[in-house]
Amino acid sequence: MTTKQLFIRSSLTIALPFVLVWAFAEELLHNLRSAFRLAWLEVRANVEAYRREMGRDDY
Repeated sequence: MTTKQLFIRSSLTIALPFVLVWAFAEELLHNLRSAFRLAWLEVRANVEAYRREMGRDDY
């Protein structure tokens, strides 16, 4: 094995865990942002429904 091949193989072996952790963290943050956004929309819809319900005069 040449020095160049050894360097490339070593670089990939060392870099792969960091790349995988970075990709995992990025995906996790993306999904958390999406989940918080959906939860916020749900809260807003529930508050609006509550306000409409409390505004009714038929009870």
